[in-house]
Amino acid sequence: MFEELAAQEERHYFAYQSMSAGPAKSIDAPLDEYDEHQVYLHEVMGSTMLGEPDEALAVVAQARDPQIIVQTAIGLEKDTLLFFYDLHEMVGEADRKTIEAIIQEEKSHLRRLAQGLTSADARPWWKCSECGYTLQASQAPEVCPSCNQKCAFIDVTCYTPECEPGSPNPQLLGTRQ
Repeated sequence: MFEELAAQEERHYFAYQSMSAGPAKSIDAPLDEYDEHQVYLHEVMGSTMLGEPDEALAVVAQARDPQIIVQTAIGLEKDTLLFFYDLHEMVGEADRKTIEAIIQEEKSHLRRLAQGLTSADARPWWKCSECGYTLQASQAPEVCPSCNQKCAFIDVTCYTPECEPGSPNPQLLGTRQ
C-alpha cells in the first residue's frame, strides 16, 4: 500500500513542479490577495512535516509500531490536503483541474490509511502465559518477543462494552495462566 501511495505522491510532485516551472498563468485573485496567499502558504509549509520531509522519515525510521507509521502518513496526507486546497485558490483555471484531481487522490489516500488504522485497531491482543508480555497482532506469535520462549498466548482482547474498543481487557491482563 505504501509503495502504491508513494508512486502517486511522486506523480503529484511532478504535476506541481510542472505547474511551477511553466510561465505564470493568470490567476483569479487580486495581486494583494495573491501575496497574502503566498505568505500563508509559506507559513503552512513551515509548520508542517511537508516543510521538513526528513522529520517524517525520522519518525518512521524510529517507529516500533506500524500504527505510528500509519498515523504519521495520515498527518502528512492532511498537511498535503491543506496545501493543495490553499494552492487551488492561487492558481488559474487551467491548473485548477489538476489541483482538483490531486485533492481527490489525496482524499482517497487518507481514506485508505484511516481504514488501515481502523483494521489495525481491530486486531486481537495476546498475552504470553509465561512472562505476561502483551502485544496486538492478527495472530499470536510462536515465540514470545519478550522471554524468547515458545509460549502459549491467551487472547486478552476486551469484547465487552465497558472497555474501549480495540483495547485489552484489564481484568485479563492482571491474571496469569
